[in-house]
Amino acid sequence: MVKRRDFLKNILAGGMIAGTAGAAGLIIKAGDEIEKVIAAVPAANGYLLIDTKKCSGCMSCMLACSLVHEGEENLSLARLQISQNNFERFPQDISQDQCRQCTSPACVEACPTDAMHVDEENGNIRVVDEDRCIGCKRCVEACRYTPSRVIWNFKNNTSQR
Repeated sequence: MVKRRDFLKNILAGGMIAGTAGAAGLIIKAGDEIEKVIAAVPAANGYLLIDTKKCSGCMSCMLACSLVHEGEENLSLARLQISQNNFERFPQDISQDQCRQCTSPACVEACPTDAMHVDEENGNIRVVDEDRCIGCKRCVEACRYTPSRVIWNFKNNTSQR
């Protein structure tokens, strides 16, 4: 298991992450001898990091996220999703689900209008141009994770990140 401190040290030192397992992924330090990693798009330079040991499941981060991005406090519009499973024991009872910034994003490949794309000007982050989104939900269905990391905005009938 990769510790958060090691993860951040390697990112700041110019390392990169291979795979799409997020913080549990393999960290490859710059200069290490490795086989060539093939990615469909450049690796993102920005990730939403969460200290899972400090999360109590209060969902205040979800309310803050929707307030900042959508102008209202609505758990369904938050780009970060906190899931609670009452049948699990602590700490497995709470999971934080956010976009993993995949190196081979199925959501980007599934979008017929290129509304879901890699924003090269802002660090290769995967984003949605809501003006170009036609509401087909292909990106939501294509996401490898459950729940989908692409959030459906039911008010605008568009995807959002």
